[in-house]
Amino acid sequence: DPAGVTKTLQNNGSVTFTFTDTPLPPDIRIAKTADAASVDAGDPIGFTIRVHNAGPGIARGVTLDDPLPVKPGITWSIVGGTGAGQCQISGATLSCDFGDMAGSTSKSVHVTGPTSGLSCGVYDNTATADATNDDPVSASASTTVNCGDIEITKVADAASVTAGDPIGFTIRVHNAGTGTARDVVVTDPLPTNTGLAWAIDGGTGAAQCSIASNTLTCNFG
Repeated sequence: DPAGVTKTLQNNGSVTFTFTDTPLPPDIRIAKTADAASVDAGDPIGFTIRVHNAGPGIARGVTLDDPLPVKPGITWSIVGGTGAGQCQISGATLSCDFGDMAGSTSKSVHVTGPTSGLSCGVYDNTATADATNDDPVSASASTTVNCGDIEITKVADAASVTAGDPIGFTIRVHNAGTGTARDVVVTDPLPTNTGLAWAIDGGTGAAQCSIASNTLTCNFG
């Protein structure tokens, strides 16, 4: 009887027992965060994905699918998280099989990849979690790789001079990019005409420069 169970007792007539069976639903949620809003080219980027069952019931067969961004210089790897052992990267897609997740439990996974001067740009990424007894949910995050853009100019002190007057050049190196330019080096093989002896006599980067064998070398870092 859907309304209850009736049992007849020998001496006391009948009594009705009513049983109510209420299913405990799962409530799958997902969050995704970037390690940093932006980085300089040469620094790694990464994302942490967290899947949480906020419901009182068990979430069955929980999976995570995350097509990771594909750009030059990026090779993704899993480097931690409570659910890292249940995840793998094939091609550029992160897949996790978390199995059944009890209520109020979470799984997380952290992925990261190196960057280079070829990796400039915005990395948008969306991950989706699903369960066999709940609807899929998605979360997105983004990070930006900022690259340097080195420019160099060289100007002679004068177009021409009279013999006996000094000659000279000013070299200016400028980073016009949005990111840090790493390990900037300037090399300038100076003219070797008879009677020339080159010296550094000024400039904001002079302390980082030297002349050896008529070659100016600057390590600007």
